[in-house]
Amino acid sequence: MDGPVHSLAAAGRLLYLAGDFARVGGTTRRGVGAVAKTTGALRGPSYDGSVSPSYGVDVSEDRSRVLVAAGEYANALVAWDARAGAQLFRHTAMGDVQALDVQGDRVYFGFHEGFGGNTDLKVLAARVSTGDLDPDFRPTVDSFWGVRAITATPDAVIVGGEFSRVGGVTAQGWARFGR
Repeated sequence: MDGPVHSLAAAGRLLYLAGDFARVGGTTRRGVGAVAKTTGALRGPSYDGSVSPSYGVDVSEDRSRVLVAAGEYANALVAWDARAGAQLFRHTAMGDVQALDVQGDRVYFGFHEGFGGNTDLKVLAARVSTGDLDPDFRPTVDSFWGVRAITATPDAVIVGGEFSRVGGVTAQGWARFGR
């Protein structure tokens, strides 16, 4: 590893890594890679179009997809086929995608600056299976830096970041959305 790891996701016998690195175990893996949990040996493919830095990684419940919060040079939520490394979908934000979490067939992702020209959007959800954005989950956030942390449960989505209002409601640094 030639740089820092920012996020980890365990899935079966693998540990997925996201960070500010270009190589894992001497092999090119720009910002995203997988290793064996017990030995640390490199596993899996190179992920097509991956970038460094990447700030978050998670895996679909069926382990078929790797999802990454890609920073600076991509500003995107990206999903890849876990076995082949082929890119399946990509959603590009106006600033770094800083956090993500998978819950069921939804991936929630947070970013700064905005999305699709709308500077009030800092967190969205997409279907893991198709990449389609959820038109009903579009809360507004009152700051440039937006959402930096997300955890999703079966009954809630909780976001943390640099903000004081979400959806017009006072929310100093964190907010909870029922599902």
